[in-house]
Amino acid sequence: MKIFQTFFITFLAIILGLGLLGLSNPTPTEAADTWLPSKAWLGLTASEIDEEQAQAFGISQPAGLLIVKTIKDGPAEKGGLHKGDLILEYNGLPIKNGEDLPLFVGATTPGSVVLLKIIRDSKPLVLSVELGERNSGINEISIKQPGPEKQIKLLEESLRLIVMLEGTIDDLQVFGAGLIMGSYEDRLYIATANHIVRKGDRVMGNIRVKMKAFPKISLKAERLAQFDEDLDLALLTTPKVSQYGISPCSFPFNILVKGNVFQRGTEVFPVGCPNGVPWGMPVAPDLIANFSGDTISFQSSFIGVGHSGGG
Repeated sequence: MKIFQTFFITFLAIILGLGLLGLSNPTPTEAADTWLPSKAWLGLTASEIDEEQAQAFGISQPAGLLIVKTIKDGPAEKGGLHKGDLILEYNGLPIKNGEDLPLFVGATTPGSVVLLKIIRDSKPLVLSVELGERNSGINEISIKQPGPEKQIKLLEESLRLIVMLEGTIDDLQVFGAGLIMGSYEDRLYIATANHIVRKGDRVMGNIRVKMKAFPKISLKAERLAQFDEDLDLALLTTPKVSQYGISPCSFPFNILVKGNVFQRGTEVFPVGCPNGVPWGMPVAPDLIANFSGDTISFQSSFIGVGHSGGG
């Protein structure tokens, strides 16, 4: 099974504690051409705190992220961050939980200088940190594995990135699912299966997108010229989403993961529109059987060979 046909699985595997990799929004050039995330890098490992730790830091309730480790010669270390610091704010934005910091870093251009409000030795400090550019294979932020309740919360949060698609090809109704992979300005960018939007020389028209968080809204979508037949990958974009009250920066892109975190036995949740049921998902996870090159094989009782969740 090709990589794209497991895009949703790739995404939802993060729920099982593989760590948060804060990916960022595409730059104008990337959005138009390669459509890849930028590589802002902070370089630290952090964890959420409990009520007892919050009291020790002199705050009323758990908030922020406690630095467990900084990467040697990384941006965090160069900016003066230490193990044991509690990061409360990023450029004036409060850090409420483990999702916030990767998301904020992911929305910032490499080389930017950001202000981090921290608590160190019971004293508040503000440090200036210049974000680096992440090299291949380096995660900019690692958040320690969440507990069961947090996993459930992340699973529910992840569904905000899954969309349902419908349109027509030669006056025939076509249905499918897609994954919001990023945003730029007032647009969202969605990955879906190429066979959903193209049948040879024929292409899908009148494309509409629906989101679980906005059930009454049907967004108009446009096909991008970029697609890959071998990977069965196509890209869509939804313009002017703010006019519907949707903020492009409000989506949890930080929980997207790279495929190279997988191994045999990794638990994943496929999700899509099986048998016409939007956001359908099995109760129990499937298992990765093999991961090699551009192919993921997995054991599934939920979907069949040759099906990507559409109709």
